[in-house]
Amino acid sequence: MSLYVGASLARALSSARGATRVDRSATRRGRSVARRAVAPRRVVARVADATRGVARVVARVMRASCAPCVERARVCGVEPSRSLRAVGRATPHVGASRAMARVARAATTASSSLYRNALLVVKTTPMTEYTSLIGSGELYDTPRYERVKTRHETHKSGVKAVKRMLEQRGVAFECVERHALTEESVRGHDLIVALGGDGTTLISAHHVRDAKVPILGINTDPATKDELTKMYLTNACVDERRSTGHLCAANRFDAETVLDGALRGTLKPTRLARIRTVLNGKVLEPALNDVLIAHPSPAAVSRYSVRLPPTARGGDGYDESAKRFFHVRSSGVRTCTASGSTAAMYSAGGEIMPHDSMSMQYMDREPIYYDHAPPPSVGHGYYERGDALSFRWNSRVGTIYIDGAHVKHDVVLGDDVEMSTDAPELSLFVSKWFVEARRVRTGLDRVFKTRENWGRRK
Repeated sequence: MSLYVGASLARALSSARGATRVDRSATRRGRSVARRAVAPRRVVARVADATRGVARVVARVMRASCAPCVERARVCGVEPSRSLRAVGRATPHVGASRAMARVARAATTASSSLYRNALLVVKTTPMTEYTSLIGSGELYDTPRYERVKTRHETHKSGVKAVKRMLEQRGVAFECVERHALTEESVRGHDLIVALGGDGTTLISAHHVRDAKVPILGINTDPATKDELTKMYLTNACVDERRSTGHLCAANRFDAETVLDGALRGTLKPTRLARIRTVLNGKVLEPALNDVLIAHPSPAAVSRYSVRLPPTARGGDGYDESAKRFFHVRSSGVRTCTASGSTAAMYSAGGEIMPHDSMSMQYMDREPIYYDHAPPPSVGHGYYERGDALSFRWNSRVGTIYIDGAHVKHDVVLGDDVEMSTDAPELSLFVSKWFVEARRVRTGLDRVFKTRENWGRRK
């Protein structure tokens, strides 16, 4: 394009010089005044014609070869059709240059980004599994297959749209399916884009240990409010509700606006607390939402002994360093951050926490207190940052579930577990709804007697 426009400009200047030489030679020869008066007008006309030609060339090349620039101009708020019309119709040597400068400024602004190397973590849909069932002749629910296919195509369409937006904005990117994501694949990228739903965002967060690398979740197959309200009670025997994307900053309807704001820096990520889980001295994946430790059978009792702070009884024979345990039998213990306080913890009767809280909320699930009169603890409370919930697992087997069922670790009798919010914080782009859902605290007011303070003399 530059060679083509340069050649046109060269021809225009050559034509102008030729006209000027004609004018000078005519003056030296002493030709008629009329001839000398006509020459300048011819110079102006030739320059104008040449400039119009250059403007037409630029407009034609921009339409044919600069579609990304035109798209960038549209993203930045410059209507490209007006700019191109200005190139063709404006006063040649003034309007055309102004229009081209306006488009150039828009393209330059669009190409500027705070992030240069993004990693796209892509959800794997059930389509592959259904396709294999078709090949084996085991698929019997054709309508179900069609619904899965539709949602798969919707998801893929959203992924392609995000790729196209990053290409237009000059951001390099790589793709990895979420089941293949590792800390090594995250290394070297300055932005993580999770394409799927809350599950994909949570799994991406497990492999990000640096708070300087933010995560942007995009719900590629979102449920609308109308779907959520109408699908609790239907004639269908299958729950077809899509993901709500509570942890996603955008969905496929507003992904372009949110992604553009993140790349340009007008949208800032939020620092969120995470749970650090240590099993027998080994640090596990950081949890953004919650951690559940329970017997693998939901009908079995989970037994664990919580370590309490040492008591201070002075000279009455008690050692301040002596260990004390609170023995619990329940359906397991759950802990959560502020991000996860609106999920399972709230459904179980817990409290919604402000989004910027660094505390860790805990709850014993269905605790058995029949042998305590009165019960010394309500089995629900908080650990502030710097404090840890530490206990010994006393059931024969157990499982640690981190942010749902995708990531889990086995525990056995005698294992030591410790949980706190001392994990590295996570930078996450969040929606306004995410903050608003945690703005008002409801339920408990922390006046209950927590077990970590039970027996401690004030």
